[in-house]
Amino acid sequence: MVAARIFPVLRTIPLLAVVCFVGLPAYSKYSGGTGDPNDPYQIATAADLILLGETPKDYDKHFIITADIDLDPNLPGRMVFDRAVIAPDMNDADADFQGNPFTGIFDGNGYMISHLTIVGTEYLGLFGNLYTEAIISNISLEAVDVKGTHRCVGGLVGYNSGEISESCSTGMVSGARGSWLGGVGGLVGHSSGKIAACYSSSDVSGNNCVGGLVGSNGGKIINSYSSSTVSGECSIGGLVGLNPGSIVASHSIGLVTGDEHAGGLVGRNKHYAWGNGGQAGSATMSFWDIETSSQQTSACGSGLTTAEMQNASVFLEAGWHLMGETEDGTEDIWWILEGHDYPRLWWERLPGDEIVLVVDDFESYNDIDPPDPASHRIFDVWIDGFGIATNGALLALCQNMPTMKPARCRPQQPVHGGQQSMDFYYDNSGTAHYSEVTRTLTDLRDWTVEDVRVLSLWLNGDPSGVPVPMYVSIANTNGPAATVFHDSLHAALVDTWTEWRINLQEFVDQGVDLTSVDSVSIGLGDKDNPQSGGSGLVFFDNIRLCRQAEPWP
Repeated sequence: MVAARIFPVLRTIPLLAVVCFVGLPAYSKYSGGTGDPNDPYQIATAADLILLGETPKDYDKHFIITADIDLDPNLPGRMVFDRAVIAPDMNDADADFQGNPFTGIFDGNGYMISHLTIVGTEYLGLFGNLYTEAIISNISLEAVDVKGTHRCVGGLVGYNSGEISESCSTGMVSGARGSWLGGVGGLVGHSSGKIAACYSSSDVSGNNCVGGLVGSNGGKIINSYSSSTVSGECSIGGLVGLNPGSIVASHSIGLVTGDEHAGGLVGRNKHYAWGNGGQAGSATMSFWDIETSSQQTSACGSGLTTAEMQNASVFLEAGWHLMGETEDGTEDIWWILEGHDYPRLWWERLPGDEIVLVVDDFESYNDIDPPDPASHRIFDVWIDGFGIATNGALLALCQNMPTMKPARCRPQQPVHGGQQSMDFYYDNSGTAHYSEVTRTLTDLRDWTVEDVRVLSLWLNGDPSGVPVPMYVSIANTNGPAATVFHDSLHAALVDTWTEWRINLQEFVDQGVDLTSVDSVSIGLGDKDNPQSGGSGLVFFDNIRLCRQAEPWP
């Protein structure tokens, strides 16, 4: 009888346990998420990263970083790792990778991981091994310190067969025994996958197959660069140490030193192999700085001087996609602060934390007449004084200005960057006592984005002209224009490229709403107080919005 009473109770308890379990919220690993494509696991702390590394069954899931993470080993709960944090090699004694490669999706979401410190053997980096399905993007590593005694040593990834994009690494990376099976690189030790829109600025050292970005590359590198300092013994390159793969539209500027097969861009351009000599790699539309690298040669690529490497026209002619240009398509991949810096990727910030947004670089205009759909004449966008008796401005090429004095035309149109600039002919000597061109904006009307604070434009004048006021006006759709004059009446007479930077607050103080700028005008003379004056020619180029209040030195 007792047994009859106990039996139902024993059957009921598991049932109640199941009911209670189902009613509780699901347990969430990491800092949130489920690992699904629409709800990735959230990585917000060092503990989350370490937990991921210790959970190989999650290596095929989706992840996103949601906060900056400091891995400084001196902080509580951190450590000096002896192998990769995620997907490490678990058997140092075996030359082949022994472990579980990462096959998932990892989005760095623009956040920073700093002070990663590893002292180990091989397959070292934040990730030890990325398999072909893996996609890594938007990760920034700062101040890494990765030391290996063998191959496949990188700041971000030891061995990559997947895809890495929009990621970077700075710090120190070293490996004692890199080889064609896996080198030592600032970002990646060995890559047989794809690397796009990435860079490294590190101190990279080793013996063989050492590269500023990638130690040995059997895959594809595109739109990437290295400013790393690279040193080693054999197959040492500013971008890649050993390259049986392909490199496209990439560059290197760092110092390179090596005993054998040292190159400014690539150290050696073929595979170590027996019999047939191996597969030769390639580098197209790719360059290195022969001055800063101290290397006059490279296994592939083209060497340029520092001045050439800081000239946009060099890269435009090579087919690079610079921000604002449309000659080679509409992709905005690179930008360059000409004369001061090298090409940088669209997702980077300028030195000094400056942001550049292009108002007009004058590269897209042509002389094709309507109704041809390809017509894009500059004077149809920037409205000049043609047919307006009181406005003496004309925009056209010298050869198309029969009324201009030939002495005023130059044999070649000067440009500050790219292929074209705006030819601004002014004549305030007749019925017109001022000259002005105006562009109505259809995009980039909010001049407060990215906390920009400065309007920058470059000008190149005519020394045979006469002193004349120069001004820029901007206006909202409804309301008066705000005008800022250049400090010098001789600005239009200087025949070298000079930059004019205007603090946007000067427009705000005159009542303009920067969140909705309707038009921008450039003028010579004084529209509000017309005075008879002279004539001349001024070239304008690279009208941009910048964050930094002071010019980059």
